[in-house]
Amino acid sequence: MPLHLNLFHEIETQKAASRRDPLKIAAYILIAICGVFAALYLLELGKFAATNSQYSLLKAEFDKLDPQARAAEKREKDLKETFDTSEKFVRAIEDRFYWAPVMGEVMKVVPREVQITKMSGGVQGAAVKKTTMNFDGIAAGDDPRRVAEDLRQSLVETFGKKYRNVTAIFRQLEESPASVTLDGKTLPTAIFGISLTLQAGEEAPATPPPSRAARRRSG
Repeated sequence: MPLHLNLFHEIETQKAASRRDPLKIAAYILIAICGVFAALYLLELGKFAATNSQYSLLKAEFDKLDPQARAAEKREKDLKETFDTSEKFVRAIEDRFYWAPVMGEVMKVVPREVQITKMSGGVQGAAVKKTTMNFDGIAAGDDPRRVAEDLRQSLVETFGKKYRNVTAIFRQLEESPASVTLDGKTLPTAIFGISLTLQAGEEAPATPPPSRAARRRSG
């Protein structure tokens, strides 16, 4: 049998090793990349776990505070309704028309020659109150019609100092066949009826008309 000697054994070994080196390098690079991705995955997984834990804590705190917040909201609504009702009552009391001062002024105006036999009144309106008072009575004097006229003018002058749009008109004014004795003197009489109207309260401020620029923008 002939003997074959391979003198290029070392050279072929080096060539085979050189062919395997790129594969090893590629394998190492691939392993390194996989390691990086695994580390990133573990890092993101840790962040997600921390975020999820924080979310769970916040949700548990929210679930605990939510009934209290709802109760506080309901309490706030109840207090607001109570406050609005109280404010309406206070406003109604403050804006109420008081008859006692009016009657006091009427008593000061009526002279001794006049006797009021009937009186009635009414109030209309909320912010601006239109008050109407009706007086029926008997006036006595040398000129009883003049005495009734003086009373009408006195009512206008007296209430015009405090109220607005004060008017007083005769609903009735006629001489009466009856007579009265005043200071030992017999005097003729006249029957009268006076309607007194006045306004109390403040009118709401008028809304200013829109400016030309505003009208141009709206148009």
